[in-house]
Amino acid sequence: MANGYASHFIIGVLIGPLVFHLLYKKPANHLKSWIVALAIVTIIGLIKEIIDPYMGRQRDKIDLVITILGGLIGTGIVVLFKKNKAKY
Repeated sequence: MANGYASHFIIGVLIGPLVFHLLYKKPANHLKSWIVALAIVTIIGLIKEIIDPYMGRQRDKIDLVITILGGLIGTGIVVLFKKNKAKY
């Protein structure tokens, strides 16, 4: 992954699951927690892209997409583990 895409992916993978874990209290909040986690990952990615020009970098839509993809994958993994844990 060139152009720092790996760091964007890692940020998404870390932030998405963290937010999901903090919000997830009971199975009824499952979807809501997932949506909020992905929204926060998206907002953080957008803020990063907005401030990039002020830091001497160019905006890159792919950076945002990679960040969101990392959030989707990371949160999806946590969701699977929480589902399996809830069954027992």
